[in-house]
Amino acid sequence: MLYHYTSIAGLKGIVQTRRVWATIVHYLNDAKEFRHAMDVVRNLMSQRRDDTTDRASIDFYTNLGESLPQIRGVNACAFSLSAKGDLLSQWRGYCPPEGGYSIGFQTDLLRPHLQRQNFDLVPCVYDHSAQQNLLRVILDDALSKFRRLTETKQADQEQAFEASQEQFFFDFSRVVPVLKDPAFAEEGEWRAVLSLVSSRHPQMGYRVNKSMAVPHFELELESKEHPLPLREIVVGPMQYQELAMNGLSSLFEREHVSYWSIRRSLIPYRLL
Repeated sequence: MLYHYTSIAGLKGIVQTRRVWATIVHYLNDAKEFRHAMDVVRNLMSQRRDDTTDRASIDFYTNLGESLPQIRGVNACAFSLSAKGDLLSQWRGYCPPEGGYSIGFQTDLLRPHLQRQNFDLVPCVYDHSAQQNLLRVILDDALSKFRRLTETKQADQEQAFEASQEQFFFDFSRVVPVLKDPAFAEEGEWRAVLSLVSSRHPQMGYRVNKSMAVPHFELELESKEHPLPLREIVVGPMQYQELAMNGLSSLFEREHVSYWSIRRSLIPYRLL
């Protein structure tokens, strides 16, 4: 089972609209996430350029490094989940002071909804060596395409670079949402990821926070073929847990949502 951490406002939205928001990665809470992936791949390219005497490879990595900032214009959406449903750092980091709720999704019921909307469900990668290995494969594939196109004369050097850059951007946009700093490994995070989504997609929307409009993909969690995959709610550390549990039961009944377990968080309220 996977969990998503949210406030009561998010829980009400899921129950009533059967949707969640998959946010464009540049707008996620931790702005350092995207920069972390960029730094790792930029360092790899720099090392490779310095370690080779092959002129074509040097030119490729130099040009790719210069074009790397363009990846910021690529839309990749991510819906964050965790394998841990009752973690103190999550309650502190993602819920309001008055309390929050951990929503448990049954994984085998969640996957069909994600697949129908072209999302991949993947675990976040925290180990630095594993991150480098993923990015090495992406760089190898892009360089191989560049060489193949130029050596077979299917394209001139500029055209070959544009084609290989496009492939790199596509592959990188699928990986960048799941590369996280090792300091966050405790969270055991998973993400539902959609790459290269158009801003004109009919499921793209916006929510306005205190300072800006935040674009997101409205990910549907119910269809005629597959039920809403909610299975458990953990009521977070708060002053009136019993009342909160009773209120949830009434909400589920009114909204005709199949019942699942509701339980209290094991984290003492005073620790928050």
